Amino acid sequence: ISICQSHKLERCGFITSDWEIVAVNNVHEKPEYNFYMDSEDAQQSLEYIIEETGRDVLAVWHTHPNNWPWPSPRDICGWPDLGVVSWRYFIVTNNEVIEWRKVKADGK
Repeated sequence: ISICQSHKLERCGFITSDWEIVAVNNVHEKPEYNFYMDSEDAQQSLEYIIEETGRDVLAVWHTHPNNWPWPSPRDICGWPDLGVVSWRYFIVTNNEVIEWRKVKADGK
């Protein structure tokens, strides 16, 4: 929450299996309302998490400094593919951290 409160632009990154917050540079052209992880920085962060700490990635997170508590359509389009990874997904506002889950139309 303090990351969200201290920045007017969206921030993003990963959360490790021991709940360490790893920030990744947001390189979206309109970072006030969007995020796009810098691919090189994301790769380095994943290598740090997996190889250096020996941990797993638990989740992806990003902030909504506008305090919007739910995923935007762009957020949903960029959601991690659940067929590939089992990462959780968190949105951070100025007041709370909310975990969102994507389910298939059949509810699974």
